[in-house]
Amino acid sequence: MKATTSPIYRWRVGEVEIIRVLEFEAALFEPAVIHPEVCAEIIERHRIWLEPTLMDPGSELLIFAFHSTVIKTPRATILVDTCSGNDKERPHKPRYHRKNWPYLANLAAAGFAPEDIDYVLCTHLHADHVGWNTRLLNDRWVPTFPNARYLFAREEWEHWRVAELRATYTTDPYYEDSLLPVMDSGRAELVATDYAFDDSLWIEPWPGHTPGHVCVVVRSQRASLDSSPENRRQKEFNNRTLSVTRRGDRRSVE
Repeated sequence: MKATTSPIYRWRVGEVEIIRVLEFEAALFEPAVIHPEVCAEIIERHRIWLEPTLMDPGSELLIFAFHSTVIKTPRATILVDTCSGNDKERPHKPRYHRKNWPYLANLAAAGFAPEDIDYVLCTHLHADHVGWNTRLLNDRWVPTFPNARYLFAREEWEHWRVAELRATYTTDPYYEDSLLPVMDSGRAELVATDYAFDDSLWIEPWPGHTPGHVCVVVRSQRASLDSSPENRRQKEFNNRTLSVTRRGDRRSVE
């Protein structure tokens, strides 16, 4: 099972709009990989709502979505995590290897061109979070979002820039094709793990999955949430804080 398009999911937190942009989703992992305490009895008890959206009925593998999150505030448009990318050499990670995803078409369907993005923020620097940092043009890797500042947590960058540490994760050249071209372009900025865009949007340390992993926090004193295109009913929240981070579990599933 693999999908490359989906409904456009939008949420609202006060003045801030949050939009999911899909690269692909697929049935990938047995439930115990993510939830070690799971057993057959638990699966049976929850099967009615797990299938078919969160668990594939045939294989009983959990379905994972690989997507970016666009956060649109009154002052800026921030794209969080850039998935795996197209045309990337990833022989050790076949699900990302030499792909041709309709990611930019999905971004356009959500209402954004690459030029509209003011900031790109990578929550961490694994291959499936940095791929669309760049795209291949005239045999060169260039920043996909030409007007954006690319924000990397300094602690995360200092770890993965060491070749020996990268090799413990993969020897695929994601550093060379998706990180170095951004640094060389002068569009990258290394930030602290508590960097704040303003009083309503900031990052916080979320170590464990990687040394400098961060999550993104959006806060509003009064916020409404619209979680799907099918459900337009608004829920009012007081003092709601919403953490935006893909695959929130801190365990490594790479």
